[in-house]
Amino acid sequence: TGTVKDMDGVIVTMAAKEVMDSIMVTDNKFQLQGYTGSAVMVTLYSSDYSLFVELLVMPGSQMTVDMVAGEVTGNKPTEQLNRLVQGNRALIKERTQIAYQMMATEKGPAFDSLQTLYHSCNDRRKQLMDSLGWDYYKENIDNPVAGHILFEIASVMTEDVFLDKG
Repeated sequence: TGTVKDMDGVIVTMAAKEVMDSIMVTDNKFQLQGYTGSAVMVTLYSSDYSLFVELLVMPGSQMTVDMVAGEVTGNKPTEQLNRLVQGNRALIKERTQIAYQMMATEKGPAFDSLQTLYHSCNDRRKQLMDSLGWDYYKENIDNPVAGHILFEIASVMTEDVFLDKG
């Protein structure tokens, strides 16, 4: 079940490799159903693609989703994944804003300060993956999401290879 404020008439879809269910939002609410014999990563997204939430769906699980806030309750592994994803998303957003400021700033002290903030975001993403990512990976090694998390950890941990720190 879920909520989406001010989006009545928008279709919410649940998909893994293919669409599992979709429904129109009515009175800011929706309810989707599907069956899976094992843990599977699914994405809920609005028909206008303005909102999406990734979920780890476990057999027999029932979850509640606030798509605007990106919050998920009702399934411990999904709640853990959600904290990891939301934290990572917030840091990526902050880093992107800093990058835009860097593009509009000439080389010098102001640019150097922005560059320090940019790298600080990357360091905080690494700390997030170190604190939540590895634990989540270990606790969910038997779930398909483990590979997804391992990929995310690797991409964050190797990111500085592509950045010019000098």
